[in-house]
Amino acid sequence: MNVREWMTKEECALLDKLKMEILNAVTVKDLLFYKDEMDRIIDGAKKRGRLLEKISVNG
Repeated sequence: MNVREWMTKEECALLDKLKMEILNAVTVKDLLFYKDEMDRIIDGAKKRGRLLEKISVNG
């Protein structure tokens, strides 16, 4: 499953922005923060995608 299929435009834009921010990170703490935020966005999109797939199969 391509996660970006389930992401909103806003989530895609935010993910792209976070990827750029990682390049400017000064500390490891900053890197971990950006990574955690990206993971949270991706996990939300995966959950939404699985739910929609489940609904379409059962519906």
